[in-house]
Amino acid sequence: MKIDIKNEDGAMMVALSGRLDTISAPLLQQTFDEMPEIPQGANVALDFSGVDYVSSAGFRVLLVLQKKITEAQGSLTIKNLSDAVLDVFEMTGFTSIFNITEDGTCR
Repeated sequence: MKIDIKNEDGAMMVALSGRLDTISAPLLQQTFDEMPEIPQGANVALDFSGVDYVSSAGFRVLLVLQKKITEAQGSLTIKNLSDAVLDVFEMTGFTSIFNITEDGTCR
């Protein structure tokens, strides 16, 4: 898993590529844990254009991040899901939990 973090127009943009699975999920969790505290009202966008697989371990990390951002009264947007990954989000009911968009704007 490759993780690239940038700040753009006041939003944190996190581009992911590879598989978000049992092996890579701890790396993503560690990356988020090592970040400074999420600023109040922060907007975070996760770009999944390079992600081809998400396991339950990956969803757990996303839920932890969602909770952390919500506690800071911010927003988390997941953008650019492939059809296969979007199908997994839909089958597991995570489309109702996360803000998913194609254009990547934070809401």
